[in-house]
Amino acid sequence: RLLQTNGEPFDLFAALAAQQEQEGEVQVRVHEGMTGTPPTPLVLRLIVRRKDPQQAQAEQERLLKAARKHGKKPDPRSL
Repeated sequence: RLLQTNGEPFDLFAALAAQQEQEGEVQVRVHEGMTGTPPTPLVLRLIVRRKDPQQAQAEQERLLKAARKHGKKPDPRSL
């Protein structure tokens, strides 16, 4: 699970919606799988890059096809 540097849950979809540039980065923390009491979090840099329109369209088609194949409905935020 990703957390913000202040310890609050990291909302990936909100971060993606707020990004104005083609590329960006966000610092996040990860606690999962860490040992110790309390566990020392890993501080990571998450790189975010927008897909070009053709890549986005191809990915949407892939998600919809996979959802149909498995009889599911994709998360609208993924489209």
